[in-house]
Amino acid sequence: MGGADDVRPQGHGDAVPAQGSHRRELLAVGALVLVALLLRLPTAGVQSFWLDEVYSGRIVDGTLGHAWSTIQKTENTPPLFYLLDWLWTRVFGVSEFGLRSLSAVAGALAVVPVVALTRRLGRDSAAVPPAAVALVAGALVAINPLAQWFSQEARSYALLILFAAAAWAALLAAMDAPSRRHLWLWALAAVAATWTHYFGGLLLVVGWGALALLAVRGPMAGFAGRAVPGRQGLAALRPLLPPFVASVVAAAVLLPIAKRQQSTAMYEAISNVKGLGSRLIETPKQFVVGYNGPAEYVLGAILGVAAVVLVLAAAWPRDGRPTRGTAVLGMVVAIWVLPLLGLLAGFDVVLTRNYVVLLPPLVALAALGAWRLGRPALIAVGIAGVVQVATIVAVAVTPVYQRDDWRGALRAAKGPGPELLLISHYQEPAATWYEPTLVPQPVEAVQNVRTLALVDRPDEAGEPGPPAAPAPALPPLDPRLKLTRIERDDQFRVYVWTSPVPVPVPPAAVIGLLGRSDRSVIVRP
Repeated sequence: MGGADDVRPQGHGDAVPAQGSHRRELLAVGALVLVALLLRLPTAGVQSFWLDEVYSGRIVDGTLGHAWSTIQKTENTPPLFYLLDWLWTRVFGVSEFGLRSLSAVAGALAVVPVVALTRRLGRDSAAVPPAAVALVAGALVAINPLAQWFSQEARSYALLILFAAAAWAALLAAMDAPSRRHLWLWALAAVAATWTHYFGGLLLVVGWGALALLAVRGPMAGFAGRAVPGRQGLAALRPLLPPFVASVVAAAVLLPIAKRQQSTAMYEAISNVKGLGSRLIETPKQFVVGYNGPAEYVLGAILGVAAVVLVLAAAWPRDGRPTRGTAVLGMVVAIWVLPLLGLLAGFDVVLTRNYVVLLPPLVALAALGAWRLGRPALIAVGIAGVVQVATIVAVAVTPVYQRDDWRGALRAAKGPGPELLLISHYQEPAATWYEPTLVPQPVEAVQNVRTLALVDRPDEAGEPGPPAAPAPALPPLDPRLKLTRIERDDQFRVYVWTSPVPVPVPPAAVIGLLGRSDRSVIVRP
């Protein structure tokens, strides 16, 4: 990975830019961060929380001790995001905007390390890519619909993208020139990613493995071809040991937490919701066009194939020699495959959101590949960027592409009290978050009510516009309960029966209403 012809007079392949050029590049990066913020912050509080975000809210809405203990009871990710969000919400409040704005800022700042990573990737030949190529990569992460989605979610994934991008950039710097500074920066960034999400630990393992291989293949030359005098073979590993040991110890601190979280078996929900084949097929689509959007599968297939071509173009060996891109793609594949091996032990964590640790290097490789393929490829990347921005706008203005609207559903279901609500069982935490006075009750405890409301989600979100479904048939009830309202959104259907006076709803009737569906019985006093 590099030889004598890779050595450049200025700092391991670094060209020294003119002061004015450097200032212009910094301004351009700042402008991209500002664009990313404008795409994320203004609408961060528009959508209501979906289920997992409610758990984030319950973690940070209390003391720091409460947050620490709750993370280990309700989560299957490490504590760093929640601890940072606990501090963040002391200033911005525990609202949709307050909880999500940390993710919005982290997602926007990810532009900076992605630009640095792309600059590192392009140093394989005398024809070093212009700074604009790195800016293209920064723009691609700024307008990526999946990154945008996570930047408006009160979960750890936007922060993971930021720390993962910093770790990838630091790793390449350490492979270029394994100085003490570069190695410690890599260790720090990789530990931050690991403390944000356990998939960051895969990057930690694969990154240290790559550095070790680079050391023992000869003098610790790095990509730039500079040897460390007097160190050969295994002796060249010595400079790696202090930051390696420190990072392993920092990651090992998470093991007791991970063990307690695994005891809840929450990760099993992944395989229960969707089959492995579907998740593997849809992950590339989601990387380029996000979770939802117009013509998502057609556009996802087209952009996904284009992305593969660009990544391979960046990683293809030059003059028979592997490049930085080759090494990075090899590490990306390793991180992608390792979770699949867990399937052999029945441990299924294969899910798009877990793989976002790979988004920064893939975006950087795509930008570099477009530059190497020439103007047509760069034009194609521009068109893809327009499609991605259009997808972000479509999601922002079309409720069917957004998160479950439990805030709106509960508002639509409200009637004279006392009221009996029947909602999806697993969404009970979302309902009680928005209306803390709601009281989950067993069927046999239901008393007289004036309002009966059934809250349904549409079978499949799909495209907007299907007609409202007819009201479900009721079991025999007091004739004073009349269907008074059917409200339908692209996110929910609500059926409301009301009575002028409280009437009994016997347990048998409630059971009949529930049918075979998995619902919770909730009373609004």
